[in-house]
Order: sequence, then C-alpha cells, then structure tokens
Amino acid sequence: MEDDFEPPQDKTYLIRFPIGDWGGDGHGKFSEYIVSSNEPVEVLREAHIKFRDMYGVDVSNFCDEDRYYLTAEEAEALETAQIHLNDPRFEVTQSNDHVHPITQDGLFELWLACLSRANPDLELSLEPLPTITTYSGTQGRAIYAPGYGLLD
Repeated sequence: MEDDFEPPQDKTYLIRFPIGDWGGDGHGKFSEYIVSSNEPVEVLREAHIKFRDMYGVDVSNFCDEDRYYLTAEEAEALETAQIHLNDPRFEVTQSNDHVHPITQDGLFELWLACLSRANPDLELSLEPLPTITTYSGTQGRAIYAPGYGLLD
C-alpha cells in the first residue's frame, strides 16, 4: 500500500511577466503581471522558445522600441498558430495599413496564448495582487508610493 503513494501534483508557481520598458531607460511604459502556473518558469521559457521555433516569430520582439503595434508578418504568424487577433482578450484595435495596435494588457494576454499554443498542458492565470498604496479614503489615510522624484 505504501508503494502506491504519489505526492500531490497541484503545485503552483508564481511567475513575473514584465511588459514594456523593463530597463527603465526612458520609454516610461512598464507593467508587471504575476501569473499562477502549474509548471515552473523553466517550462514556460521552453514553451516561449518552442513557439518561436514553430512559427518564426519571437514574442520578445513584439512591439519593440517605439512600436505600439504588431506587424503584418507577426499577425500572419499568429493566425497560422490559430491565435486570432480579433479575440477581445488581446485588445487589438481595428487594423489599418497592416498595423495592429495593441495595449500592454493585450500583449500580456497574447504572450500567454502563445505559451499555451506551444505547450497545451500549461495552466496559466493572472494573479491580481493587492498593493499597499491607496490614494483615497478618509483624510490622512492615503498611502502614496515613495520615490516619485528618483531619477535613477
């Protein structure tokens, strides 16, 4: 009977997904998303590489530098991967001139879709975390983020 014991397989990993100006070198748009995953970060990294190798586009290059949109080539590769940009999760606005504007939240959701396409066994979900700061409430009870004046 003891030989049949298997440890529970419901381990959850929290993984940080940075989107935008992660280096803080002046572009100013940056968000981090915390994701709950059934697999460790190494498995997600392999899924990222696998998607790149399978479809010829690297999610890391989406919206690089001053580009707020997906290119026609990227959009075509995503369609080939059965990831449709008209899915409301991706927040892609109407395309014109083969430009597909996307938001940070939309790009995050698109990244998760690409990872899941490369590894269908992944179970990924956004984990909204509370913040200590609060800018409302009764007088004298607001908590602001320190360091607003820091430049480096």
